[in-house]
Amino acid sequence: MTDHWAKKGTLKGGCSVGPHIFPDQIGLESLMKAQSIRTLLKFIDSSSSNSVGRETTCSAPSPSVEWILAHRHTPQRHSQELTLDSLYRIYEYIVYGHMLGLRTEIEFFNHSDWKVAEIPDPVDSDLKRYVIIPVIPHLLVKAFNRLIERGLPRDAPAIIMGDEHFDELADRPRILEMPPEWCARVPKLDETLVIPDKGGRTPDEAVASAEFKKKNVLVSDLHVLFV
Repeated sequence: MTDHWAKKGTLKGGCSVGPHIFPDQIGLESLMKAQSIRTLLKFIDSSSSNSVGRETTCSAPSPSVEWILAHRHTPQRHSQELTLDSLYRIYEYIVYGHMLGLRTEIEFFNHSDWKVAEIPDPVDSDLKRYVIIPVIPHLLVKAFNRLIERGLPRDAPAIIMGDEHFDELADRPRILEMPPEWCARVPKLDETLVIPDKGGRTPDEAVASAEFKKKNVLVSDLHVLFV
């Protein structure tokens, strides 16, 4: 697949930090900070693609129509992608307030073979970012275990063909997910970190995420449940 993601940096231990940015939210400052020249050039090229008569070339062509149709129900990502790549995407969606992207990424993680408990500690040097990251596995556990307890394991297909198929899934052992141990070791912030909603408003305590409040982060409750 064509690489549509730019790397933001590298964490301790060589783990790559997830992709960014949303085109409708990207600014000049963010562009200047982009570390992937290739991605920057592709963004500029795509931004100008509406020009009349403009011809473009693609150094990494997309798959054929036949290939896409054969794999349309399978999330396509890089074969070398790590759990932390997905975790940092979720982090960005939370801070941006991009709920559709958040839910899509959680569903993608759900259909992968990654175990939540095996997510490695990123040892992020940015304290505010690092205090958000360990909350995310708890959100994944909340979303996944709800389905597992209903008889839908993480490898359940997107389409269940009738009651017999559902009963077969429900009869499987129900193995619940657990957050990794390092999440509990990350201390909460001394001062409250406020993440405004998309309208720039400070979230009300009554509707704030209970999971994030444990780390002294104030953000609106996130809609992480699906199905």
